[in-house]
Amino acid sequence: MDCGKPGLDLLFGAIRSGDGVFVEHLDFIFKWCTVRLCEREMVPAFVRLMEVLTAAFEYLVEHEYELREFEANVLLPYLLEKSGNNRERFSKSIQAVLTMASELY
Repeated sequence: MDCGKPGLDLLFGAIRSGDGVFVEHLDFIFKWCTVRLCEREMVPAFVRLMEVLTAAFEYLVEHEYELREFEANVLLPYLLEKSGNNRERFSKSIQAVLTMASELY
């Protein structure tokens, strides 16, 4: 997952910029995040991925975005699968994202 860190940093910057450009490509972004979730976990990259997803969902909740079914179907099943992670800090961050997702879908 280390090869994805530059992409995660770029995505995090786009989300934090606040202009909402990333929303236009949300399905693609969720697909990419799903691929990263399915890869072998490397702690720093996984932590960064969860930071990006948390920031994205915080932005979407703040702007009262409504997830479309195909957007939710791309990411949510994989987050649910990972929510049983043995590492408590990972499972808590995943559960926080799922809680925000429940407000949008």
